Amino acid sequence: MTEEQKAYLHQLEEVGYLKQIREFAMARCAPFFWSTQEAGQPAKLLHNGTITYVGTGQKDLGITNAHVFSQYEKDRAELPDVEAQFGGSTIYPEQRLIDRNTKLDLATLDVPKLFLDSNTSGKRHNRPPGWPSPKLKAGELVIYGGYPGALKEPKTGEIVWPFQSFTWWATEVTDSNVVLHVDFPNLLWPGHDEETINENLGGISGGPVFRVIENIDPDTKKVTKVNFELVGIIYEYVAMVHTVRARHVDHVLADGTLRPMDET
Repeated sequence: MTEEQKAYLHQLEEVGYLKQIREFAMARCAPFFWSTQEAGQPAKLLHNGTITYVGTGQKDLGITNAHVFSQYEKDRAELPDVEAQFGGSTIYPEQRLIDRNTKLDLATLDVPKLFLDSNTSGKRHNRPPGWPSPKLKAGELVIYGGYPGALKEPKTGEIVWPFQSFTWWATEVTDSNVVLHVDFPNLLWPGHDEETINENLGGISGGPVFRVIENIDPDTKKVTKVNFELVGIIYEYVAMVHTVRARHVDHVLADGTLRPMDET
């Protein structure tokens, strides 16, 4: 992180925009997890990922990864009484599946507004002005994140699962991928300056990548407002090189079906 970048992020934090950015992203995704329960035993968490909510104008969707959905199916086939949840709400993902593509590592589900309105989590669909959003470019500011399994707090009868996000500039963009380097040693973590941030990001798969659009006052050169566009869905974290990879959302068509990677 350069001194200029650090100063800019501190400016966003001081005026409250970083908090606004984090809250916006958190409200548009949820932990996707499932558990099994044997007679007389407490429920046992099996696996988890993240589900991102978006309204395309034609369909209200949940987007996650094909590998997350396939693991749910495998556990459901092999273990007793497997129950899935999006956040604090029970759901049957196999009844909601619209499409999946293992090469893209994406899966789309029908998640209507009524489902989100029926719980008290404050979650909502991201509703961009047009679908899909323009492709991200390298160097653009983004916020991305999800729900790492390492952060889940075990509490009886209550889901306490912190959202972990990063605000940074996109490292690299290709036709198929968004590449985001996680600069752990230099991250700005407001209110936690003396703490060590979690580096075990397993579980953020399916999480959103939002482009952060800054409106800047031409006279003061300060940010006056921020807007957001969903531009990617995380599918992989490579711990060895601290890199998050995401797919462009233009692979998701307005009806929820997926456009294969080799189609233009």
